[in-house]
Amino acid sequence: MRKYQIFLAAAMLSMGLAACGNKPEETKTVEQTQETSAVQETEVTESSEETLETTGEEDVLTDNIDDKALIRSTIYAIQNEVATGLTMNTLPFFCEYPINVGPDGGKTVENEEELETMDVDAVLTPELRKAVEECDVESLDLTGDTIILGNPEKPNVVLKVEDGGEVYITEFNY
Repeated sequence: MRKYQIFLAAAMLSMGLAACGNKPEETKTVEQTQETSAVQETEVTESSEETLETTGEEDVLTDNIDDKALIRSTIYAIQNEVATGLTMNTLPFFCEYPINVGPDGGKTVENEEELETMDVDAVLTPELRKAVEECDVESLDLTGDTIILGNPEKPNVVLKVEDGGEVYITEFNY
């Protein structure tokens, strides 16, 4: 995927340069630019392959950046939804059922409809909303499959991260 993106960027740059010039000298420059881009693409590809081999992880360079951006944006959306605590209308869409709501595992909520019927203030307590609102999403460690949004000791929201950058709420802890 990364190779394809670099190739497209180089091709677009080359076409842009070709479209701007009318002189033969500039055409020669465009051809040189294309050759340079191809050499740079090969160097980047070789460098990327070496990095992948040394880390032992597949597709880290191509997927990791996109996944982390998706994870962070989802966490920001969850943070906003919990911190405002206005309704239970959209929060159920962020959950992976069954979820635990309450102290020490509390009540198990089996589905979206059951969560929507719960009192918003019982699920999103003022302490939980404050802890989640004050959490610095940028400083969260996104390398594991579990993320704690809020106070690590409690109150917090436990998030599960799946392959592909999907993030779900699994627990509300008080």
